Amino acid sequence: MITVAWTVEDDEYYYRTAVELQRFVGSQWLVFWGPGSRAFWAFLRGGDRSLMLSAPDLDQLYTSIQWHIPIDRRGGAVQPPLSRW
Repeated sequence: MITVAWTVEDDEYYYRTAVELQRFVGSQWLVFWGPGSRAFWAFLRGGDRSLMLSAPDLDQLYTSIQWHIPIDRRGGAVQPPLSRW
């Protein structure tokens, strides 16, 4: 069994804010808090390429997501640019 020095309750804020960002960016991304890495993670779902982003805080992760919004074949953004969540 692995023992950690924190509990889920200690990281409740991080889990909750990751869920908020997940709702904001939609189903195109999978967003979560990584308690072992102490970082936020986002994975792009679908498409013909894999993309995994990580950052120590949600503002940095959100900025990275904005820079990686997928472009469809007609040259338009799949989703509109994200405003500050």
